Amino acid sequence: LHRALPHVVPSQYLASLQGIFSICASMGVAEVVECKMVKTVRNEEVVELAREIMHQHVTGKCHPCVAFSLNEGGCFKGNHCTHCHYCTAEQAMHRRAELQAQARQKTRRHYYERAVPVKRFWL
Repeated sequence: LHRALPHVVPSQYLASLQGIFSICASMGVAEVVECKMVKTVRNEEVVELAREIMHQHVTGKCHPCVAFSLNEGGCFKGNHCTHCHYCTAEQAMHRRAELQAQARQKTRRHYYERAVPVKRFWL
């Protein structure tokens, strides 16, 4: 993966991707234009996956691809990665910390919900 190259998109998918970027621009997301996702779109399934990931990114519900954000070589899964390639390294680390905190809270909640009340034997 070459991070400095622009998107390479076949013409039949260009209108679909422009729709994604215009939706995000209307929602006030400026970094979408400068996103680091440097991939070649191959089929409609990949376009649909990109649309879904972009929507999750804009709404703040994405799962960042830490490999893409932090590794020089990028993500080895390419277009088929289900994680967000639109996050910057800072966003990826911040979002990862949020997701880990949510997972810890969920585990604690699950533990306390399943805890059986202990009967006291001296009363």
